[in-house]
Amino acid sequence: MIPVVVVAIAGISGIEGLVFGKKAALAKGYETGSNYQKQSSFALLSFAAGAVLVYFIKWGLEAELTVLFIFLFFFTLSAGNHGLEAIKHKNFKWQNVNRPFILLLMVAGFIYPVYMALH
Repeated sequence: MIPVVVVAIAGISGIEGLVFGKKAALAKGYETGSNYQKQSSFALLSFAAGAVLVYFIKWGLEAELTVLFIFLFFFTLSAGNHGLEAIKHKNFKWQNVNRPFILLLMVAGFIYPVYMALH
């Protein structure tokens, strides 16, 4: 489940940032053509690649959880950034408003499986 979620979210977001960067930035109300956008896309793609690598090399649950926790930490910071953008700059684009709620749903969905995996 972990590689599927990380690849689905991080992989698609990374590809979106690189291939459809201008459209993605405009949808969020951000500047276009930023090197930071590319750097963020590379980070997201590295999470996806790491999740796939850990899964296929069969490094085990602990390695998969490490990738998940790093991804969730990045996503938490991203959700905070988008939420702050919405509140502080009144940038109420859908992507800025929904990101904190998506994070909460994702974390809620992982609490029980992660707890059971660790106990």
